[in-house]
Amino acid sequence: MTNSDARGYSMESTAPSPLAERALAEVEKSELSFAKTLAANDTGATGGHQSGVLINKRGGRVLFPQGEPETSPVTEDIEIAWQPAGTVTQSKAKWYSSKGEYRVTGGFGKVIGAENAGDLFILIRVDESEYLAFVLSTEADIEFFRSSTGISPAESSALLEAGARSDNGGIGAEIDEDTLISLFVSGLDDAFPAGSQVAAEARRICELLGGGVGDAIARPDRRLLEWVDLEYRLFQRIEEHNLLPVVRSGFRTLQEFIDLANSVKNRRASRAGHSLEYHVEALLIANRVAYTAQGRTELHKRPDFLLPSEDAYHDPAYPSKALSMLAVKTTCKDRWRQVISEADRIQVKHLLTLQQSISAHQIEEMTDAGIQLVVPRRFHPMYPAESRSRLMSVEAFLRDAPKLS
Repeated sequence: MTNSDARGYSMESTAPSPLAERALAEVEKSELSFAKTLAANDTGATGGHQSGVLINKRGGRVLFPQGEPETSPVTEDIEIAWQPAGTVTQSKAKWYSSKGEYRVTGGFGKVIGAENAGDLFILIRVDESEYLAFVLSTEADIEFFRSSTGISPAESSALLEAGARSDNGGIGAEIDEDTLISLFVSGLDDAFPAGSQVAAEARRICELLGGGVGDAIARPDRRLLEWVDLEYRLFQRIEEHNLLPVVRSGFRTLQEFIDLANSVKNRRASRAGHSLEYHVEALLIANRVAYTAQGRTELHKRPDFLLPSEDAYHDPAYPSKALSMLAVKTTCKDRWRQVISEADRIQVKHLLTLQQSISAHQIEEMTDAGIQLVVPRRFHPMYPAESRSRLMSVEAFLRDAPKLS
């Protein structure tokens, strides 16, 4: 095993589109908005699209701000203006107490189809019956919106309130976690710690709260999402610690304010560049997997992890069938093709991702190109039913990976 070298947070995505920037601007103006990664069931890929997009109980406030209706089922007429402007649907906001869920239905077939699985759906409340809706499809746009609003890659959905974030898909914070985060943050100076340090502290807090290395071995799918989710909360607190004093002290010029705002957005967008790699590497270590991080292959390509080692890869006598590689990408709607050429000796290349859904057609493309998706088990039900058998869990990958002797 070769330890990875220091990797800070780096920009992995390209610039967001004007559509994503407008979606963020509209959310920032709104009192209540809701964002959700579209599952196959939301897009019509399972044949049940007439039931509309599912919204969880806490996110239901975007439809019924006064709280859970006393009677059930409840249906209210709403109008949704889909952005960019051009389509307006006369839709329904529904509440089912028997299922404990909300849905938005009516006219979605005009704007959302099976190919939108994995896209980010944003519903913005304008007034009592009028809404704006955006669907962001590219990785750059989705990552920009998530990072700008503080939505963790481990969250499937989130209610966005003016001046606050309400977690919906995350693991959930407790007072003990808050205390541990406060202790860490209070010991920092005004500089942002290295990405590896923040990731390691998130894992340490998770271990102190229970589970430890045992959970990384027995329940790696769940543990990975816990690490990622807690790191997002930790980073938000670091931001508050470092930047609130600056904001409260005021600005001498408008340009100073603009410079700070841009630096915050850029840091949020770039911070996750290697975060997932750090946590995956911790799982490999806990499960005694033999690997080289950033090992060199042909033409100086460097897959995230070569298994069992870089030396084995370059040994002509070592059987190719015994070699494997693991690429790590938070999202993979656009970037999965980058993996194809990273290791010529390896026929099937594993790609671990937090992508919560993609279309069946795209999964078929990946399979034909020799890409095996590794996805945390919690996200499997969000994929098209006919494609779920092609997914591998994190636990299954670790079980089959070569071990240290």
